[in-house]
Amino acid sequence: MNNIAALVKLKGGQIISALTGEQLPLSDGSEFEIRIRDIYLTDRNLSRALRLQKKIELLPAGTTLLSFVSVPFADPGIQTKVKVMEPPGKTNAGYVEIVINQPLILHIRPPNLATLIRCDCTVPALMKQTQTLNSAHTRISERFETDRTAHHGNVFRRVFFSATVDGEEVWLPLQQLRRTALEGFRADQGTIIDQF
Repeated sequence: MNNIAALVKLKGGQIISALTGEQLPLSDGSEFEIRIRDIYLTDRNLSRALRLQKKIELLPAGTTLLSFVSVPFADPGIQTKVKVMEPPGKTNAGYVEIVINQPLILHIRPPNLATLIRCDCTVPALMKQTQTLNSAHTRISERFETDRTAHHGNVFRRVFFSATVDGEEVWLPLQQLRRTALEGFRADQGTIIDQF
């Protein structure tokens, strides 16, 4: 999937190509990022909120993460001998690898909660590709936590990244990276954002 840059203008509620002067032919459900001079935004509060937003790379492409699962059985796809700080559960805990194929990016949009941008992932134990970290975590839960009625969970608390603490490899929840990014954002913007 390649991104294409196109200069456009809004005319009569339609997106018009500056190149052809005709409506840009977009398929239903198209997602795109636009850049607007703030003088064209008629809502000053929206203009301020958009100026405050920021995208921060949390982890580079190729990083291996671990997704928490609580399982009553052993499986070769589940790691159990992992030093995890702040585990979300204590019994029958295991972890399944997720490899992010794109950088993991946090999108901060005050006053909303900071969210992750789509990131293609691979789950080696399932031999599956997903378009988001959340869907990778959900597929893992569906496969290994068959007794659960709901298979989604907070990836900031249930997915872990590797870090070195006091010379030892440990796994920390993604919420640590989010917290650090938000603290830096608050310091840069002089803004208080209640994310937790």
